[in-house]
Amino acid sequence: MDNQNETTGKPLNFSQATRTSDITVDTAWMKQYDEQRPQFMKLIWQRLVFGLVMGGAAVALYAYGHWIFGSVAALLALFALALVFLLHNASGGSAYTSGALVPAIVVRTAPIELLVLANVDCSEEEDADLDAQWAYKRFSVKRLPVHRVELGERVPCIALFGGAQDGRWTRFDPRPLCWATSDAAAIRRNTARIDDSEWDMLSHITDDTTTANGDIVLLDTDESTDP
Repeated sequence: MDNQNETTGKPLNFSQATRTSDITVDTAWMKQYDEQRPQFMKLIWQRLVFGLVMGGAAVALYAYGHWIFGSVAALLALFALALVFLLHNASGGSAYTSGALVPAIVVRTAPIELLVLANVDCSEEEDADLDAQWAYKRFSVKRLPVHRVELGERVPCIALFGGAQDGRWTRFDPRPLCWATSDAAAIRRNTARIDDSEWDMLSHITDDTTTANGDIVLLDTDESTDP
């Protein structure tokens, strides 16, 4: 069913979100506040160095006539560089405009922890929206610019998904939109673009046993939410 709040994003790392944010990414702001960016940059440099080493090894092996070992090294170099490309996409501003727009709320203030909800169904059936599989996770952040750090504060996020298995994503990584923009009006607008039913579902989750360790929990609406 069409939804006026849904804006299909551009393909990003072999997937395409049906609802994305409409913010304008402030690159300088993002570099200052995005807490996942340093980890991405570390991974990018590690893969890049490995790829260059393997590429150099492939050239040397080919030069000495070791075609089999040279081919293996060349494949490893290509694989590493492909990972660099994927990680670069995930670490940049395109993640905030092509990732899925999802709701999160503050559930702890010291340290700051958020509870985020996302549809992890990735089946290709036309009626997939009718069989949505919701999942939630807690995650911690150091700063929430633009927002008030108080219990129940609504925090629109983007999420990138991975590990597709049996028609479901096995993981997703959320990032608050406020890490990429200081525009309070844009934050409010994207908060409003998330369906009320999702905010309601999120606010009624009573499972507080999961720690902020990145694990996702599949949501059973009969058991994990209040009546």
